Amino acid sequence: ILDGAMNSGVGSMTLIPSTAQAVDIGTANAGTFVVTDAELNNITTSGTFTIGSANAAPVVVDNVTSPAGISGVFAVISGSTINFINNLSSFTAGLSLTANDAITQSVGITGTTLTAKTKKAGGAAITLDSTANDFTTVSLASRNAADNANDAGAITYKDATGFDIASIATTNNATLTAATGSISDSGASTIGGN
Repeated sequence: ILDGAMNSGVGSMTLIPSTAQAVDIGTANAGTFVVTDAELNNITTSGTFTIGSANAAPVVVDNVTSPAGISGVFAVISGSTINFINNLSSFTAGLSLTANDAITQSVGITGTTLTAKTKKAGGAAITLDSTANDFTTVSLASRNAADNANDAGAITYKDATGFDIASIATTNNATLTAATGSISDSGASTIGGN
């Protein structure tokens, strides 16, 4: 995808597949729109860096290793699922995930702030249950397809250390675990309709 260096300064940067394609970020797996970890290290931006759109379906993330030039939020958007597989992925600053179906993992992810949202009628789960996860602040939401109301996706999040809950939103259950340290709650949350 990227043959050379790209620098947007403080501006945002977005990579969007032009047609409906499976997207791989970090390592080539089964996707046809692939942005490798080496290519990510050719990018410089302090603005939001986004990969994906409603045409990105599904998105697989594998072995992103804190691309030094991306100091703003690293955003991933999928018209289907987002799945973290094979190798731990780390992000220099914040990680933002938006999917029209479930967000799952089989390996850990790390960064500073984590924002994850699913948008699907009837709800789609967020299952980030690796004890290798490590973020300082999390915001997790299951929303309907129109993104104007909470929906019934169950939320599970585990973290290697303590973390702060900025917000949780679901009409289902939320299970939050810190392997060590404490969990604080600085924001407003709505869980199970309460």
